[in-house]
Formats: sequence, C-alpha cells, structure tokens
Amino acid sequence: MNAFFGGYGLYNNSTFQPARTGTGALNQVVRFNPGDTIDSSLNFSAGTGGSSDHIGANANQFISGEPAYSGFKFTTNSNAGPYYGWMRVELTDNTSGGEITDWAYDDTGAGIEIPGNVPEPRRAMLILCSVLPFVLQRRRFTTK
Repeated sequence: MNAFFGGYGLYNNSTFQPARTGTGALNQVVRFNPGDTIDSSLNFSAGTGGSSDHIGANANQFISGEPAYSGFKFTTNSNAGPYYGWMRVELTDNTSGGEITDWAYDDTGAGIEIPGNVPEPRRAMLILCSVLPFVLQRRRFTTK
C-alpha cells in the first residue's frame, strides 16, 4: 500500500488489498478498531487502484494525524493465500506522508483479530512502584 498526499490517497496493487467499503478499487479504505477481525467476510477490490476520501468524520474513516487500524488481504509472489492482516497507520491530509507503526498477519489463511488496548509497561511499573511501599510497610506496635 502506497500512501500519497500523507495518506489522503492510497494506492494498492492486485496482490495487496486493503479492506474497503465496497469491492471497487476506488472505494474508501475502512478504519478498524481493536477487537475487530479481518477475514474473508470483508470487502476487498480485485484490481490495482488509487483512491481517496479515507480521512474524515464518518465512523469508518481515519482521523488525520491519529493512529488507527487498516485491514488487508494479500497473496504471495507464488500466489499462495489469500492471507489476512492488520496494520496500525497514521494518515494525514497533507504531503508529509503516512506512517505504518506496526502490523501483523496470519499465514494460515484464517482471519486475524486486531489486538485490544494493552496498558503500557511504563504505566504499570509506575503504579506498582507507588503501591509497593504500602504493601511492604510493616506496622510496629509498642507495648506499655
């Protein structure tokens, strides 16, 4: 997938297809959420194409500058597949370019679920460090 104009426009070929609102190569690419599954029940176009209008205020559109998930299917150079995957992307409506943060795919042909939100290790460590002194504190009793 090639993001141009910062991701406002997306170009793909016949072996790599993002999930879309319809089966046409010009249909809008869909934004997914954690917990969604990418599989054969979704719409993918069959050909090569460039499309736009992926960024906007609708429920399935990307918000400029905010990370979100895109689903895709692909085949290998030896025509194995289709396989399904997701990528976390940040698209913009300017010329600074889109960014792929991370991605995953399933190479069995089964669908793949977008992972739920996982707390950052730093936050969990801060909470643990702030609670630990209270847990370890010993009470001392004095007798008279």
